[in-house]
Order: sequence, then structure tokens, then C-alpha cells
Amino acid sequence: MKVLAVGDSHTKFFGITPGVRVIYPLVRDLRSEVHPVNGATVAGVGRMNSTLQFRESLTEWLQNSNPDVCVMNLGQVDVELGTPYRKYVKGDAGKPIDYLNEVVTSYAIEVNS
Repeated sequence: MKVLAVGDSHTKFFGITPGVRVIYPLVRDLRSEVHPVNGATVAGVGRMNSTLQFRESLTEWLQNSNPDVCVMNLGQVDVELGTPYRKYVKGDAGKPIDYLNEVVTSYAIEVNS
């Protein structure tokens, strides 16, 4: 089975190393391909003018890799930076849960399109 892991900078830790194969025999036959993108966010996946061009890169990686499973590691930047940015920089008085629901909804729409 082939696993493609893509997402923010923390995705670099999703690879299956020889040490992991020794400790967890169930992953010995897994092949992994990892693509971290510094600053990638859930909210930015569907943005047409994204400077990271994450959506385009993801499409290319999926086509070239043809994985059985794709793991997407996104959200930390949205939660840890996006929430305080909206509150303190933009002066948004909305509840953080509403912002997080918006982020998850935009991601779900993108994945299902």
C-alpha cells in the first residue's frame, strides 16, 4: 500500500523510516511519499490566488504518486495563527468556533469538488 502525506511543515514527520518499520511491523509493507509545504493552511487550499499553489501541487502529487491513501495534515496555522489574527489584528468579535467551522467547511467543499 502506498501512502501520500501532504500538508504543513509538520508533515515532514509522517514518513515511514527504517526505525519505524522495526518498531511497528504492520507498516513494513507500506510505502510513503511525503510533501511538506511550509505555511500550508486548510483555508488556503481552495484559494485561486494562493501564493503557495498548494491545490495545484496536491493535484500533481496525486497524479504522479497514484497513492492508495492520501493523508492531509493541515490546520495548525489556521488554528494557532488564524484565530488570534482575526481577533486582534482584524478586530473580529466572532467566536473562534465559528471561524473553525468556516475553515472546516471550506476544506470539505474543496475535497468534495
